[in-house]
Amino acid sequence: MAILLLKLTSNNHPTKGWLYGIMAWFGLYVVSIAIRLPTLEEHTFFAVVSHFLSASVYGLILTYTLNWFDKPNLKQR
Repeated sequence: MAILLLKLTSNNHPTKGWLYGIMAWFGLYVVSIAIRLPTLEEHTFFAVVSHFLSASVYGLILTYTLNWFDKPNLKQR
């Protein structure tokens, strides 16, 4: 996945943000399974889908927010 993020051009910010959100979600999901957290030991289908969608929205909002903050810097260049 990290190689895919490097291959995407700067025009693909939403795709990069979405992949970043999904990778962060999957990493946390794997850690919760690996250390066997008692409250997260049982993963229902609806919980997994909900977390996947939340991670997707997080990645997209993160991308648009960072682009919004970076717009003044792009005008100065």
